[in-house]
Amino acid sequence: MGTKRKAAKAGDFQVGARLTQKSKKKLGKGKQLASNATDTSFKTKTIALPQQSVSVDRSQSLTTRRNQTLTDLAQNTRHPASSMRKDAVQGMHELVSTYAFLVEQETPTLLNTVLPMLGDDDPLVRKALVAYLGVLFERLPLVQLAPYIGSILLFTTSAMSHIAMPVRLDALLILDLLLAKAGASVTVGWEGALDAEAQAGDAHGQRVLQAFFAMLGVAGDAAAVRQGTPAAKVGTTASVELQPGGRLRVLRTLAHFLREATHADAGTALPLWCFQAAFASASEREQFERLLVPAAPAALAPDMPWIEPELVHVGPLGPLSVTEALLAGAAVHGEARAQRSVHERVAALLHASLIATLLDATPAALSPEGPAQNVHLELVTEILTISAALWRAIVTEHLAACSARGVHTPVPSLAQLQQLLGHLAPYFPAAGDDASLLSLNAVYCELVALSAIAHADDARTAPRKQRAQLAQHMDRTLTYLAEQLTTAEAIHPELYASLIPTFWLLLSAPRPGVETSLIEPLLHHYATIPTSSPLKPLAFEFLARLALLHTFKTLRVPLQAVHGARDAWQDWLLSLPRTLWEAAAHSVARSKGTPEARAQSHTLVRRILDFLHTVLVQADEVLFDRATLDALAAPLQPLFSVQHPSRGTIRGPYARLPPPTQAVARALAQRVQLTV
Repeated sequence: MGTKRKAAKAGDFQVGARLTQKSKKKLGKGKQLASNATDTSFKTKTIALPQQSVSVDRSQSLTTRRNQTLTDLAQNTRHPASSMRKDAVQGMHELVSTYAFLVEQETPTLLNTVLPMLGDDDPLVRKALVAYLGVLFERLPLVQLAPYIGSILLFTTSAMSHIAMPVRLDALLILDLLLAKAGASVTVGWEGALDAEAQAGDAHGQRVLQAFFAMLGVAGDAAAVRQGTPAAKVGTTASVELQPGGRLRVLRTLAHFLREATHADAGTALPLWCFQAAFASASEREQFERLLVPAAPAALAPDMPWIEPELVHVGPLGPLSVTEALLAGAAVHGEARAQRSVHERVAALLHASLIATLLDATPAALSPEGPAQNVHLELVTEILTISAALWRAIVTEHLAACSARGVHTPVPSLAQLQQLLGHLAPYFPAAGDDASLLSLNAVYCELVALSAIAHADDARTAPRKQRAQLAQHMDRTLTYLAEQLTTAEAIHPELYASLIPTFWLLLSAPRPGVETSLIEPLLHHYATIPTSSPLKPLAFEFLARLALLHTFKTLRVPLQAVHGARDAWQDWLLSLPRTLWEAAAHSVARSKGTPEARAQSHTLVRRILDFLHTVLVQADEVLFDRATLDALAAPLQPLFSVQHPSRGTIRGPYARLPPPTQAVARALAQRVQLTV
């Protein structure tokens, strides 16, 4: 290779080397800035971090264990990090639990800052929020919470329509808390959910019920019903697929909502709604509600000095019952509205969804081997609870409307109740002593009784198959109730109270043999209840009201089943003086029992005294003959005093009773000519 060619080739490598070689910088010479460069440097003497400053004195502020004030926590509720939002809610929970006075002083901050988090995507944030609001609602007075109920429900219903199902289900927990705190405010205006004349969003209850329709997949059908156009498939559930656990949470909250809306949990322990249709006169209905309800004498005596003190305590005035609220819903505003009430329309809308869920859950919940899955058993419980709440109102409204028009017509949607009972018939009454099964059986018995009352108007025109099915339901129900009444331990007060509507509905729509299959077991069951049992006052009040029903002139139900067991009634009346003495002795024994138990015994004493005085004043011999009434004098004497062979006169528990109770006892003693 020639010298010239070698030099050319070496030159090529030198060019590449020069391209890859770094340029050497001279000492003290920096990189030259571009001509369009911007100077971003700054100088400062301090850096201000107000939320993290250690120089701020917080010794006079209310802080959490992390030294955070309410202002700090309120700002962190809007933090982008979910962990910071959760810590903020937990910090507010800590402040509310530690400083009770903070609840009333900082209500706007404690509520308004967390409401937007009802639809938070993070489940831990929502869980912390539910726990926090539970404590806040419990400690906040209802009067102070009332201005914020609208805002709470607005965010709650918005979360109930969230695209994510977990957010919807967690919103139901907030709704449950609010229903327990302010049920009347949450359910107000719920009837407008299916009313075309009601404007959207006018009432809280309307928005909540429409949110339930959306979660159950019947929102489209609800809109069609509201507009008066027929839906293709009423009650379809194809739009929303819920797992059993999620559907259980929806139905449980819906049942809670309907109980509050229909006032099923209001009033006295004895459910009086079932007696509503028995009276044609509103004044007599109110008088029946005031039976055996003691009132404070101070409210009457100063205004009525001419009334004898003994008479002030006999037949006292008491608070109005929930019946008036039920009647408000049963008002007839027109022929078309009377034919199909709002409860009936809601029941028809939910019928297909409830039946579909019932058919899926009942085999697993009530299998012959026993309830294997609690979720399915709870599903059946909530379905029956919803059905009972709706049909209780449907039948009550229907009877009131028919009475107002003077024409008795069948319930238009009675076939839905028959279909429900037909699906339940193979499984009920469920065998077992479990509390949940007993509650299920009680609801089933009530549905059977409601069906019997609804059939009473068209029993002759109903098809033979329907009459036969109803007869089977009735026989099965009467047999079950008679078996339950044979043992006092099998029925607790809550279960007995839930069965009272069934007892009355079966007695007011009698069939041959009801007086021996139901009223006699009721009277014998009362005799087996110990005087100290909390069930005793409730059972006595129910039987005493039955015994006094015939004294009301506008009564429009037959009482053959009630008066059929006359001998059993005589024995029951003669057993009352002993129960009266035992309850009075227990109520004045300071060293025995708890104060609640003594107050319960005193309640029983007042009810028995009022009842016996009323029976002796009337003395109509319809249920109790004269010989039985005269025989009350001797067993009543130990209440006041007894003669001991060696100790002489011994005062009875009457001497230590409260003065108002003593006044009623003296009036009773004068009736039977006893010496006090």
